[in-house]
Amino acid sequence: MKLATKEFSSSPDESMRLFRKNNDIALLSRKVGTGHTVLCDMYNPDRERKLGYLEALGHAHITGDHRLPIAAVTELGYGVFKKPEGSVGDEEILDLFLGIQGIQGKLAETLHLARKDGVIDSHENRKLGAIIDDVINEMATLKAEMNNQVREVKSA
Repeated sequence: MKLATKEFSSSPDESMRLFRKNNDIALLSRKVGTGHTVLCDMYNPDRERKLGYLEALGHAHITGDHRLPIAAVTELGYGVFKKPEGSVGDEEILDLFLGIQGIQGKLAETLHLARKDGVIDSHENRKLGAIIDDVINEMATLKAEMNNQVREVKSA
């Protein structure tokens, strides 16, 4: 159902624009039984009638594009991360940790380049936010996998 990229914005209005740009609204309108023009208008933040939170959740479920609910809770001051799936073995925990270090290096480099001119513009801010989200997701995965590794030790 999704057409394109993993762009993120913490602004619900910008997220509506990105959702509309990156998803097949004609196909979505057929799936939810709403006219294409009406649905396009609902994803236009400049229009009076906007998409409601429950509809946004339903559309996120159908499309797999979760930027709208994430932007909504971010606007309310909450953080969101994707829960880890599956389980890894003992050896892979080190790989998860090293992967996190790599993402943090990418964050440091991106921040350094963004600050070179003394100003972080909106595009640079989105890139930094996406990298930070990746760090948070990987840290949550690491935490869950470490919890899976906990074993009860019997005392003698």
